[in-house]
Amino acid sequence: MFERLEVSRDTSKAPHTLLVIGGAGGAGSILIQLARRLTYLTVIATASRPESVQWVENMGANAVINHGLPLADELRRIGLTEVDFIASLIRVHEQIETGSSIGKTVLSGFPD
Repeated sequence: MFERLEVSRDTSKAPHTLLVIGGAGGAGSILIQLARRLTYLTVIATASRPESVQWVENMGANAVINHGLPLADELRRIGLTEVDFIASLIRVHEQIETGSSIGKTVLSGFPD
């Protein structure tokens, strides 16, 4: 997160957003917790099933959106038009076109 996305540990900086696509998985769950504990980031995680939504909320996500729906629409639903950082941990090939302005992106995973 700090090296690849160049996220600052300086909590006095203006708030930024991190979108974790695949927040309910192992890596996503850890990333949510680390981002909330070590950074100033507002963490938005994706999940599609009710139990996954509950899980990422329990991990500390500030907001949850559904990665099964268009991400730009889901971001607008929670009052955002853009995010500063994206960590895409699942279904990478389907998530590239978000329809919104994005900043630094880290992709992990392989197309089906």
